[in-house]
Amino acid sequence: MEGVLDILTLQLPFSTESVKNGILNEPKLIFIWCLIFSFIIATVVILFRALHHRSEKNKVIVRRKLLNERFYNYLSELASGNYEDKALELMAADKETTLALTKEDINQTFHRSTLLKELLSLHRNLAGESAYKLREVYLTLGFKEESLKKLKNRSWRKRIQGIQELKQMDIKDGYTPLFELINDKNRVVRLEAILARMKMDTDPLSLFNQLQEELTDWEQLRIHNLLRRFPLEEMPSFIPYLHHPLDSVQQFSIKMVAVFNQVAAESILLEKLGAEGNTLNICIVESLAVIGSENSVKHIHQHFDAASSKLKVTMIKTLLSISGEEELAFFAHQLDIDSYDVQLASAKALVRLGEKGGEALEENLITAERNTEKQNMIDHAKQWTNR
Repeated sequence: MEGVLDILTLQLPFSTESVKNGILNEPKLIFIWCLIFSFIIATVVILFRALHHRSEKNKVIVRRKLLNERFYNYLSELASGNYEDKALELMAADKETTLALTKEDINQTFHRSTLLKELLSLHRNLAGESAYKLREVYLTLGFKEESLKKLKNRSWRKRIQGIQELKQMDIKDGYTPLFELINDKNRVVRLEAILARMKMDTDPLSLFNQLQEELTDWEQLRIHNLLRRFPLEEMPSFIPYLHHPLDSVQQFSIKMVAVFNQVAAESILLEKLGAEGNTLNICIVESLAVIGSENSVKHIHQHFDAASSKLKVTMIKTLLSISGEEELAFFAHQLDIDSYDVQLASAKALVRLGEKGGEALEENLITAERNTEKQNMIDHAKQWTNR
């Protein structure tokens, strides 16, 4: 009871002097107290730095917002007004005018970068005379030179910015250094340069002649998506690139002659059939399903026996697409070979041919004395086709 009363009345059972002597006699306690005070000081410093950083960041945000608003007003009035080619006069005008730019706007890095972003954003949504006026502002303020310098910057993000700016403003001075970036060591920069070059170059596919590395699947997909925006009458021919030294370019070109129905490529594809690896041969046969003729059917039959099982499956699908019922006997014959994949592909083809194909399947089953495995395979083909 007395101990509780001592605590409540702050009459502790030890003195300050005893605590001091205890600490001095115990070095570990000194170390622990140092850690505690260091942690407290570090926490306070970090807190103040975080608050300062947040405050500075908020100031930058407010500053950029004000600049964005002012630059937007300037650029939108310039783009929509009847000012002809007097952009430079407007920039040198009295500061009180709404269209004037200050020296800080032209010289300071922060102001210039904000102005450029606003200019590009507005230009992206305009066309005709309005877009031309903004392009003149871009050239007059020296942004073209800055964009060209970005192409050589060590930062891949800066190089991409340079590519996008030069592409958007269609700066012909930047064609050569920009076009060279299709072999950049950074994959993102390389793709951006490829897409920009296809948009800017008079011969969009000429970049294939300078490629040093294989095209990735993602790059092929992006190029294809870009090509789909081309008018059919402006679609470049992929035929010159069917013999390209890079397999990926060959494969992409083989696919594109089919996608864009370049039927003149059929004879070249037939020459390549059987002379290439399995992957390219499959790609060739798939394209022949679209642009192939009776001549393609003849060549496919010639190469069928020597083909791999995977290639045979593709050949069966292509023959079904080109010849249809004329291949009934051929498909029925493939039901008796050893490869299950080829058998299944043939059964599916016969099911697709309707009544006559169904009769051929039944005849084959009778000949095989109702083989259970073959019956299951045919049932599988029917179920797959009826989905």
